[in-house]
Amino acid sequence: MFKLRMGLVLTVLFSTVPLDADSALGQQAAGDDEVAVQRVWVGEDPSFGLMRPSPDGRYVTQGWYKWDLGIIDLVTRERRVYGMKDEDLSEDPGWSYRAFYSPTGDEIAVAWREWREEEDTGPAGISVRIVPAVGGEQRIVLPADGDRWLDLRGWFPDGEHLLIETWGPSRTGFENYCFCRLRVSDGALEPIGDLTREDVGAQLYGFSPDSRHVAFAKPGADGTRDLFVLDTNTAEVRPLLEGQASDRFMGWVPDGSGLVFLSDRGATSGIWLLPLGVDLEPGEPRILKADVWGAVPLGMSHDAAFYGVTVGYPQVYTGAIDVENGGYLVPPGPVQPASEPRSGRGEFSPDGRYLAYTVTRGADGFDVVVRAVGGDDVREFRTSILKNPIGWTPDSRGVLLHASAGGDVWVERLDLATGEFEELNRHEGANRPDPDVQVAHDGRTMFKIEPLEDVSGWVGNPWEDEPAAGLFELGITDDSKRLIAPVRFAGRPRLSPDGRTLAVLEVDRGGLQTGSLYTIPVTGGEPTTVLEFEGDLTVMGQGLGWRSGAHWTADGRYLLFQHEGFLKKVPAAGGPVETVIDLPEGEHGSPASGFRLHPDGSRFVVDAGSEKGEIWMVKGLPGTRDSRASGD
Repeated sequence: MFKLRMGLVLTVLFSTVPLDADSALGQQAAGDDEVAVQRVWVGEDPSFGLMRPSPDGRYVTQGWYKWDLGIIDLVTRERRVYGMKDEDLSEDPGWSYRAFYSPTGDEIAVAWREWREEEDTGPAGISVRIVPAVGGEQRIVLPADGDRWLDLRGWFPDGEHLLIETWGPSRTGFENYCFCRLRVSDGALEPIGDLTREDVGAQLYGFSPDSRHVAFAKPGADGTRDLFVLDTNTAEVRPLLEGQASDRFMGWVPDGSGLVFLSDRGATSGIWLLPLGVDLEPGEPRILKADVWGAVPLGMSHDAAFYGVTVGYPQVYTGAIDVENGGYLVPPGPVQPASEPRSGRGEFSPDGRYLAYTVTRGADGFDVVVRAVGGDDVREFRTSILKNPIGWTPDSRGVLLHASAGGDVWVERLDLATGEFEELNRHEGANRPDPDVQVAHDGRTMFKIEPLEDVSGWVGNPWEDEPAAGLFELGITDDSKRLIAPVRFAGRPRLSPDGRTLAVLEVDRGGLQTGSLYTIPVTGGEPTTVLEFEGDLTVMGQGLGWRSGAHWTADGRYLLFQHEGFLKKVPAAGGPVETVIDLPEGEHGSPASGFRLHPDGSRFVVDAGSEKGEIWMVKGLPGTRDSRASGD
C-alpha cells in the first residue's frame, strides 16, 4: 500500500534543501545532570563502524579513510591521513579496516587489506600491522593469508595481546572460525575456547579492567540485541541482560562495576548503566541520559564513552544541463532534505512526468518513492526488502523494480494505481546483487551483463582479462535468454532512443587501466568502437563511470559518460570528446554516480552528496574520573 504526501513546494525541477552544518538532532549538553553529553566533532564520511577512540579520549581512528588510515583530533576537530602508504598509492594499493590505540596510547594496531604483488591479480587477505601513534615505521604482526579472513577487535588491557576473529577461506561462510588472542611480540595465535561465530558475533567488544571478561551485545532471533559476557579463561558465554528491549554495548565503566549501554527499554532511547555485583551478577538497569537518538557506539576512553550520530545522507540530486554548449541550466540539488534517509537510483518515467527512486530507512525497511517532476505529488510505497527502480512500463503507469533478498533476485512491477507489487519473474543465473540493467522500450525484455555459462571466470577467477561474461537480452515476464556478445567487464548497457543499438562501457577488471566505449546492435554483430581509455580508471583516480554506463542524448547524436569527475560527451559515431559539466561530489570524495537523463534531454538525476556525522562524548559516568572540560 502507499501513502500520499502533499504540500511540498517544488520548483520546475525539485526543491533543494541545504544541510545544516550545526545540526545535532536535538541533542544538547546535559547542563546540571550528573551525566553530560557533548558534541566533539562534525564531518563528512564518518564510517562509525570503523571508528574507535584513544585511551585519553583525544583521538579517534577511522579505517578506510582516503584508502589509508584516518586520525581525528577531537581537540582541534581536524581529520588527517595517518600515512601508511605513499601518496600515489603505488607502493601499497591496500587500505585499512579497523584500527585501535594500545592501552598506553603510544601504538595503533591496524587490520590492513592486502593486495598481491603480482600484476593484475586479486586481494591476498588481511594482515595485522602495528604503527607508532606519532608516526613511523610499521611492522607486520600477522601476515596476510589469502585463505584466511580476519577482523581486529581490540587490545587486551595488558597491551601484550590483540583480540581478533579469523575464518576462511570463504569471506562469508565463517568456516574454521577462531575467536583468538594474537600475541603482539611474535604473532602467535591462541584460540579462546572452541567458540563459534554464533556464540559471539558482535560489532563492539570491551574488556573488564582485569582482562578476564569481554562484554558485547549480539542480535537474537527477534532482531533485538542483548548483553552478554565472555570469560576469557573458561570461554563460557552467558547473558547479562535479555528481554524485548534492544541493547547495544558501549563499554565497561573503568572501575569494572558496571556496563554502559544504549537501549530503547525506556520511554525514549537513551544511555543506561547495568550495575554488576559479585561474579558479575547483574543488578537493576538505570537510565543515565534519556533522549539519545540514532546513536552508534564507538567505545570508551579512560573516562568517557563515545558514540556517533548520522545527520546527513547521500541523496538523489537533480538539475538541468545544456548538452550542446556545456554547463548547467539549473544547478544540482537534493530532491529531499539531506537529513532524510539515504535515497538513490533515480529513474524518469517515459513520459517525463515522474521520477522513481529508493529511500533506505534502516530497520523500518525501504520506500519506493514516486515524485512528480514540476508538481507537488509525492507517493511513498513501503517495502521490507530492497527494491531498486530499473525502469518503467511503456505507459508510465508502473515502475519496474529489481528486488533482492536472501541471495535471490527477481523483477517486480509496482502498479501506481493500486500500490501493489507484482512479481514478474525470477531469472536463473541473474545473481548480481545490483540493478545495473537496461529495460527495453517495449518493457518486455531487459539487457544485462551476466557470467557466461561455460566460463567460471567471473566468480571463480575474477582477475583474468578474458571475456568471462556476456551481454544478454533477458525476458522480463518469461525465461527467454539470448547472448548478444561476450564482454570483459562492463556496467549497465544503455539503449539508444530508437531501440536498435546498445552502448557499452567496458574495462579490464584486473587493474582498471584500460577501457573502451563501443556500440553494438541489439541483434548482435560486430561492435563499433567509439572511444578507448588508458590510465587509472579506478575511483581513486576519479575513474570511469563504467558501472553507470554511457547515456544517449535524446536525439541519439551523442553519448554521455562520467570520467575524471566530469560528465563528458562524444559523438555516437566517434569523434572529439568535450566536457559538459563538472559533476557534484559523491561519497568518500569520489564523483557522483548513477547519471540519468530526462526524456527532454536537459534535466537529469545523479546520486550525490555524502554521509555527514557527529561524534558525541558522554562524561561523568559512574566509576570514572572526569578530567575533561565541558562545552560544545
